[in-house]
Amino acid sequence: MHWFDGFRLSVRRRWDRVDATFVDSRYDALKLYDSDGSSGSYQIYEYMVDVPGRDGGSPVRLTFKEKSYKVRNGLKRGTAVPVVVNAKRTKAMFNLADPRVDQDGLFQAQQRERKEHDDARFEALRRDRPQ
Repeated sequence: MHWFDGFRLSVRRRWDRVDATFVDSRYDALKLYDSDGSSGSYQIYEYMVDVPGRDGGSPVRLTFKEKSYKVRNGLKRGTAVPVVVNAKRTKAMFNLADPRVDQDGLFQAQQRERKEHDDARFEALRRDRPQ
């Protein structure tokens, strides 16, 4: 999770953290940027989720936009995704502190797992070296 995403969550500290049902997503826009002479781009997607109602009420369908590089690829329709939602159930966003949707968290977990596997293999070969 980027520092800015942590800031977004802290600003919404009174919002409820719930699991919503992922409904669908669609491409919204392509954003271009130019920083220090290096240009790039990223995509914006609009996501649709069904958020459980307050106090067991009927679910509310909400949409919100997010940058594609922040959200894990391969979200499947009908699966539970972590969101942060306001008390009135009118606004929502992904809870990017949760590894189920956080692309950076997934990448870091994969790197950690790869390093642990490589270290174990390396140490096993070191112990079994011929004298």
